Amino acid sequence: LFSYIFKKLNLNARYNKILIENEQKLLDYVHDIKINKTLLGINITMPYKETVIPYLDLLTKEAAITKAVNCISIKNQNLIGHNTDIDGFKQFLIHHNINIKSNDYIIIGSGGSARAIIWTLINYDAGNIYILSRNKQTAKTLIDNFKPYLNKSTLQLLNNSFNSKFCNIINCTPIGMAQNIDTSILESLPDCYYNI
Repeated sequence: LFSYIFKKLNLNARYNKILIENEQKLLDYVHDIKINKTLLGINITMPYKETVIPYLDLLTKEAAITKAVNCISIKNQNLIGHNTDIDGFKQFLIHHNINIKSNDYIIIGSGGSARAIIWTLINYDAGNIYILSRNKQTAKTLIDNFKPYLNKSTLQLLNNSFNSKFCNIINCTPIGMAQNIDTSILESLPDCYYNI
């Protein structure tokens, strides 16, 4: 994909994938890219979208609010964290003419991707937003982080008091992306009409 984009834009650039095996290797890599004069930026994906933040010099407004980073630009040896998942989700909504306002959502997951999706839903005045997560603590932290920004939306853990006849589900987990992923969390979804 990136090679195609670079060719279309006539850019002398390339995109490489690198597997980061643990947080120490992430720290080492971040240190290396800061002094590398040829890199313009990198992507970050799960599980490091939140972990990488303390190692950065600056955050964009969206990255600071969501506390999640998926791209890092490098300018004057400063590492700047961005959350372009927000823009990607907004473009998806616009392209498919999806109306968010007042509709209910179940977000599966409570990591960096969920943060970007929830921030977008709040800004488009979604109705009730429910989080279904194995990690209740990260889900509660996420809810606390977004409380100051709730206007017309509500944000809460999915529980037995769920009462919606129609709901949209957004998967923010590795389910469907890799083999041998535990899908038992899906058994906790309530009975109602879904858009997935």
